[in-house]
Amino acid sequence: MHKEQLVGTYYFVFQPAEETITGAKAMLEDGLLEVIQPDEFYALHMTPFPVGTVAVKPNEIYAHYKKIVLGLHTQDSSKINAATSYFKQLQNVTDERFGTDSSFEDATIGIVGSSSIYKNYTYLESPVKVQKLQDSTTLSAYISFSNAEELEQGRQKMDSLFKNGALQDVYKYHRIEPVSYVIKNHPETTKEAMQFLSNHYEDALTELSGSFPGGRSDDFALFQEEIPGTYFFMGASNFEQNIIAMPHTPIFQVDESVIEYGVRYFSTLLAARANYENIN
Repeated sequence: MHKEQLVGTYYFVFQPAEETITGAKAMLEDGLLEVIQPDEFYALHMTPFPVGTVAVKPNEIYAHYKKIVLGLHTQDSSKINAATSYFKQLQNVTDERFGTDSSFEDATIGIVGSSSIYKNYTYLESPVKVQKLQDSTTLSAYISFSNAEELEQGRQKMDSLFKNGALQDVYKYHRIEPVSYVIKNHPETTKEAMQFLSNHYEDALTELSGSFPGGRSDDFALFQEEIPGTYFFMGASNFEQNIIAMPHTPIFQVDESVIEYGVRYFSTLLAARANYENIN
C-alpha cells in the first residue's frame, strides 16, 4: 500500500514511563484526548516469543493483581491461624510449575498452551503478612485473579470464609485493594484485528490461552478505559542465534528484524481499520 491510498487519520502516541504506571496517566491529565480523538487504540509490547510472532487475545492478558486485607478484633493465635488458612483456601492453583518461566513457554500448559494452567485461576502471590496492634490483628496478602469472573468468585469466597465460621465472632472488615491497572483488550476490536492478521499473516498470529500472573501491568489500560483498544505482544527472540528478548533480564537482546515485521503487520492493520471506520 502506498501513502496516496491511505484514508483516515493516524496518530502515533509514544507513551513514556509505562513500567512505572505513570505515562498514560500524565498524558491523559495533560489533555491528550482533547487534542486527538481516535476511534481505536493499539499498542505493542516486546516479548521473548520468536521474532515476528504476534500474540494476543480478547479481554485480560495480565491478571487482576490485588492486595487482600483482613481485620480481626483479636490477637488470638488460633484465630490468626484460621484466617491464614482461609487466605490459602482462596487459591485454586495446584500445579507447582505455575509462575515459572519454563511453564510460560510450555507448548501444553503454557500461556499459549492447549491445556494452559494460566486460565481461570486464583493464585496467592505472597505469604500472608500478620500485623498486631493493640487488641486487633491485620492480615494481608497479594493475589492474582486471571479474569473478572475469578475476581468475582474470589469476592464471594472471601465473604463466606472471612465473615463466617471460625472468624465470625472476631471479624472486623476485609477489603480488596487495587495494586495496578488491568489491561483488558476490547473484545470486538481485538477479534476483528485477530481475524485480519490471521487472514493476511496466518503464520504470525498466536492466540493466548491465558493471562500472565505476577502483578504485570501497563498503564495503556488507562487509554483502554477511554477508547476501544488492543494490546499485542510482539516476539523479538531468535533462539538459533541465542537472542532472547526477555525484558528486565541481563540477557535481554532483540532481533532487529522485528522492526520490519511490526511495520508490515500493523501498517496494513491500521490502514484496513481506518478504511473500515471511514466507510462506516
